Amino acid sequence: MFAEHITRTSLLSLLKQSTVDDVDGAFPKTILNFLKESWLTLSDQNTSEIFGTYREALWVSRQTMLKMDPVSGVFGKRIRARNGKSELLLALFKNMIAEFKFTPFFPDSVKGDMLIIPLKAIDAKTENIRYGLTSSFCLYFEGFNPIEFSVYLGDGRCLRDLQRMTEENADIRALKDVFGFIEDTEYNLFPLIQNQEIERYEDRLSLTLKKSILGETYQLKITITGLQGTSLDSLKILEDPVSLVFSYFVLDEVETVINEGEKGWDLLKQITQKSPEWFEKKQLRFRQFVKNGKEIKELISANTCKSTPLPHQYKRHWNFQKNNLNVVEILAPRYKIIAPETGASFKIDIKFLVETTEELYRPKPVNLSDIFTKKALAYIHFLQNAKSLGCLAGEKIMSLLNMLELSYRSLSFLIMNNTVLAGAFTYLTYFGRDTVFSHLLLKPFLRMSIQQKIVQQLLNRAHQDGEAAHEIDTRVLKGKEHHYDYRMTDTDFLMTISTFELLNEMNNEELKTFLNHKDIDNRYNVNSQRPDNLLDNATVIFRNLNHILTLIDRCDFIPLKRAYDPSSANWRDAVNSFSRGTYSYDVNAVWIPHIFHLLGYFLKDTLKKNIVFDFLASAKQNFPHESFDCIESFFHAGHEETDKKITIWTERMKKTFAISYSLEKWRAQLKNFYNDPENHDDDSIQDLKKMKIGYYLREHGQGKVWFNAEEFLDDKKWEDRLQFQFEHLEGKFFLPNGNPFPKMIRTYVMGLDKNKKPIPVLHSDLGFEAFVKSMRREKIEEELILPTELPISLGGLAIIDKNGENLGFTVANPMLSDKSGYALLLSPQEKKNGVDPQSLSPWKLLGKNAYHGWGAVWEVMIDFMVSALQDTDLQSQEYLKRHYWWLLENYTRYSRVRNREVLGFKYNSNYEDWFLTEATVEKFEINDLQAFNAAGRLRIVLKALVPGSTNFWIFKQCA
Repeated sequence: MFAEHITRTSLLSLLKQSTVDDVDGAFPKTILNFLKESWLTLSDQNTSEIFGTYREALWVSRQTMLKMDPVSGVFGKRIRARNGKSELLLALFKNMIAEFKFTPFFPDSVKGDMLIIPLKAIDAKTENIRYGLTSSFCLYFEGFNPIEFSVYLGDGRCLRDLQRMTEENADIRALKDVFGFIEDTEYNLFPLIQNQEIERYEDRLSLTLKKSILGETYQLKITITGLQGTSLDSLKILEDPVSLVFSYFVLDEVETVINEGEKGWDLLKQITQKSPEWFEKKQLRFRQFVKNGKEIKELISANTCKSTPLPHQYKRHWNFQKNNLNVVEILAPRYKIIAPETGASFKIDIKFLVETTEELYRPKPVNLSDIFTKKALAYIHFLQNAKSLGCLAGEKIMSLLNMLELSYRSLSFLIMNNTVLAGAFTYLTYFGRDTVFSHLLLKPFLRMSIQQKIVQQLLNRAHQDGEAAHEIDTRVLKGKEHHYDYRMTDTDFLMTISTFELLNEMNNEELKTFLNHKDIDNRYNVNSQRPDNLLDNATVIFRNLNHILTLIDRCDFIPLKRAYDPSSANWRDAVNSFSRGTYSYDVNAVWIPHIFHLLGYFLKDTLKKNIVFDFLASAKQNFPHESFDCIESFFHAGHEETDKKITIWTERMKKTFAISYSLEKWRAQLKNFYNDPENHDDDSIQDLKKMKIGYYLREHGQGKVWFNAEEFLDDKKWEDRLQFQFEHLEGKFFLPNGNPFPKMIRTYVMGLDKNKKPIPVLHSDLGFEAFVKSMRREKIEEELILPTELPISLGGLAIIDKNGENLGFTVANPMLSDKSGYALLLSPQEKKNGVDPQSLSPWKLLGKNAYHGWGAVWEVMIDFMVSALQDTDLQSQEYLKRHYWWLLENYTRYSRVRNREVLGFKYNSNYEDWFLTEATVEKFEINDLQAFNAAGRLRIVLKALVPGSTNFWIFKQCA
């Protein structure tokens, strides 16, 4: 019906019904002019398929190009220039990685593209079919400088953990897990490379590296051929006698996380007695440093020391109480290609092969036509085809279309037939919360069948007791329950949300079929794959729901961490980077109220309610020793009782997590932060005071009001000039509803300490809250827009660029908190050292370089906030309407930025501007291709274009 209508209707006719004629901004002007000039109609004959060409290239940024294969579902990263060196990263679906770095970088050396191709071959000897993947490309070099590179082959998550151990805020789980696998011969994680071979032939020289993990073989072969008269005899491949220290761990820190009886405990007690040969075989090195008088020296033998200065990276681990430091280094071999002749010219062929003798199930991307509804797909094709129009020369419209194309291509690649991949080169695997967020963002445009498939993957990976899986652990074989990580608290609640969002949309017959379904091919979490042992979806749903309702009934607040696993938190899953609160805002004030609303809506449908009761009776009969009392109690409660429960819980959470600041208190808290001597150690914190601020206080048509935090905190300048701007020029600025800057800032804290005292840290979870509508509509301006629009140097959450435009939210900002006085959670090392939790400072715990601190940008929150505004009636709310269009404008202006989950930022030399950067890649795990980022971008633009899908559509409703 829609397709027939749209083929007869030009978008030009819809322009006449536009509701945004009076709105200034690049987005409405760009899209309206584009539609007006194109004169296109949506036609089934004028569409093309997303993966029409086999050799598709997906450009993610100026630094990265991904080559994707739609059949095998893998991609690789091509060599491109960055920071004077070249990197190559090949990523596969199972997260196995080969990386090598070439120095110096030759900018014109890439002469071929990398393409990963599925491999299927018959072994001539055994006649077994071998499956796998292969890729190859070549580089051309000229000169006589040695080409140095390092290589490691290993499990992707393991390598990620290895790298994390060297960080200031290293994940304790990484330390524990990796140590536990050192002596585990079943998985072959160590050494990083098992076999190497250098061979010389008449016309070529080659280096072959191999490693086998869990029945799969990974092989990297580098072949050198001389060119233009260069003698092959003059070329050499040499292994550097000094290996690269890829990562390291300190034994004292391992002792804090491994308990007696756990994996790795025996090795922990014996490792200092192991021989050098034992370490060498595993490509490890054991180093002992001791205090010798006033110096720190390296212990060579029982009675021999050498005057080796303590490496700078180990200094932060030095314990002056024990006077020694034991370090285990993880080594990766380094190689050199040497051409001693001046002007030598040669070619390097690089081949990468992964193969297995087992027919492992490899997921396949889902066709775009099977993901989106016909209505949404028609607009996607319309935008896709617009790129081929010759009249589209405008930079902004092409930027918009490129960003859109990236989004729907990414989703077609990341949504598989048995999972939703999180994305990014180190996370090409399952993540529970990424799956939920992608589902929630795209739900209005997804086919019912794909929604069922997405939720099915959450249920397939659930633990037997109802806990949801946070992520996959590729180091553990499928068919074993510990193949998944169940330690993250928030994922339990998110799975319930995604499930009941789906159940509320299905009709009665769809509901019965879905609840009764047993996924024989894909139920990974049980040891036996016999169909009679599989659980139906209803049982998994009941166990999950009963689990969280039991938690709610037993606790007045849901604790952040599990009692048996103090190292894990919620979505900020690094032990040292959260605010160290005991109770998190998002679980208590966002997810639980939303679950109550979803359940309340579901129970109002009497027929659906009765269907669920029938399945519940069957589950009780099949599992007579299992209690489902919490579900029955909640489901039998009347609507009034349920509504009352929702109201009481929500109001109590809001009241407990709420904080407010007067202008004077606000300034006083910032003064404490900037003036504290401890913060002078970090120049970047003091630099914030020098940043220009002209962002929130924007004049009507008269440019911007510029000042900086230093002026804002100067009492004399405040009294002479700035106070007047804030309090007395109510007609001059774009403030909520035209009012003057509020005398009181109200918002909600990130967490509570164990005494349920608020820890005043601003945070980006407000975007979640507005998106799921648990934030009251009338409070969006005051409680969401204001705190997130304030520049970070004034204690807010906004990261801005040199033009004063918003590019994303910092994950958290502790500037308005106190230095001490909170009963914050301790890390295992802090507990061991007897640290007083009252002495911990959120300023330090959430510093700029913390993994989820104020130096990291959580860009996807912009998507959640814009999505929330799209679902709000903006016709009578002028300020929010302006704010909405202003945010959309960023989609055309900063499309390159909108490819990321987490970034960092830095300053220019004059302290005038700050801007997003990839220079912090060593501090933050930057995700090039995140599923819910792509979902958020696509949702927002489709909501703005597809008729009837939003309360503030770009066009009026068609007659």
